[in-house]
Amino acid sequence: MLASPAGSPMARGQERLVALKRVMFGAAALSAARMFQLGTSFIAVPIMTRLLAPADYGVVAIAMAMVALTIYLGDGGLGRSLMRAGPMDMDVWSSAYWLVTGSTSALAVLVALAAWPLSIFYNEPNLFLATLALAAIPALFGASEIPAQTLFQREKLGWLAGAEVISALAGIGTAIWLAFSGAGVWALVAQNVVMYAVKLAVIQAASNFWPRFVFRLSLLGPHFAFTRDSIGSAVMQFIGRQTDPLVIGKVLGAATLGFYSIAYRIMQMPGVVLCTPLMAALYPRLARIKDDKRAIKELVLAVTMAQAALILPPMTALAVASHSVFTLLLSERWAPTAPLFSALAVAGMAQAVTQLSGTVLQAVGRTGARLRVTVEFAILWALSALVLVHFGAEVVAWGFTAVTLLYLGRLLHTFLKPIDCTMSEYFEALLGPVLVSAGIVATHLMLVSSLHPNAWEEAALACAEALGGIGFFLLAQRRAIQARLQSVRVILQS
Repeated sequence: MLASPAGSPMARGQERLVALKRVMFGAAALSAARMFQLGTSFIAVPIMTRLLAPADYGVVAIAMAMVALTIYLGDGGLGRSLMRAGPMDMDVWSSAYWLVTGSTSALAVLVALAAWPLSIFYNEPNLFLATLALAAIPALFGASEIPAQTLFQREKLGWLAGAEVISALAGIGTAIWLAFSGAGVWALVAQNVVMYAVKLAVIQAASNFWPRFVFRLSLLGPHFAFTRDSIGSAVMQFIGRQTDPLVIGKVLGAATLGFYSIAYRIMQMPGVVLCTPLMAALYPRLARIKDDKRAIKELVLAVTMAQAALILPPMTALAVASHSVFTLLLSERWAPTAPLFSALAVAGMAQAVTQLSGTVLQAVGRTGARLRVTVEFAILWALSALVLVHFGAEVVAWGFTAVTLLYLGRLLHTFLKPIDCTMSEYFEALLGPVLVSAGIVATHLMLVSSLHPNAWEEAALACAEALGGIGFFLLAQRRAIQARLQSVRVILQS
């Protein structure tokens, strides 16, 4: 059989098919890696919560809140901006590497210098050494960012997935070993440091990116507007996401923060496991079709429907059965985590499903709009949290959900307008999963009130409801799903 001539319609079709398979494999690999992390967490968390005190989690949550700022900053969006510019220029990428590693190393020093004042402010002696040790993370994270972005550009997402899996195993293995050894809070500290160190080693080996000894700031000039807005968004995301742990730790204490931090981490799992890998895989493609509003709109609606169908039913089932599930999973000592998760669940669902907004705004070059909505939400939530914390952690959790829902309209307007998508089109994509979730709540409450199940039975009922909800949606909406999938297939092959 003769090969198709280069540039022929058949050859272009084959190239598009390969590109589609690469995107889908990359998204699946990253998602599988995050699901593996989720699975190992479900194995590790029940062990760790029985060996460590809530206050240990609270101390690390306070320290990681400071470290999180440097993680949010990362490369300041520089790597993503470089991806939008086209083929790799080693002088440009090398200059970016030295800028990112230098700035994150400087941030690591600042975190270390803040360790002593932080321990005094929170009156937590263990906080000083914990923060000092965790200060290594910014430098490790920064050194991996540009090499990781080269893997994204080449769509070698399988290697990134491998880095996630290997680093998660190394971190969790270290934490469990130290927890059994009686290391206390140091088990959690070591888990985080080991995880970032191993991830750096794997990414560096996989990317084979060795920067030149070149640093010319002028080469990065065209990317600074993108970076400026990305850094601004990162700072405001830090304020928006870390205000509650910081104020809870100060006003209500490390033990209460330990309960809240576990509830918050589980609330974020759908976004971490499903949405973040998918956004990472889609971004290079979105950047390439950034001028095709119709294609981006179709992609957004299809991805939104898929995310909602996979996230809303399980999260809803877990929220309504939270007491049984959390006491079985974490032990009775962690029972206060259950109502906190139930209060945070709706916000978690909304944030996971709308996570695509930031990726799309970056891809189409609307980083200023992304910055505005991040600033507005951060200010609104910071002011609310400072007031609500005096009424208890559960009120803070319900307040977070309320603020998230109240701001949703503004976020969607900013996100949908640049791609010519209406609110009605967007909510139509969400309607089916929302109705299924409402049905899960009604069914669960009715069955629990009539059957009075024990904890194991209620947890099993929640699992059945989640799986049944997803199955019912797929069956009822199969034609709409097929149409969306066909639309996405055409877009990704273009």
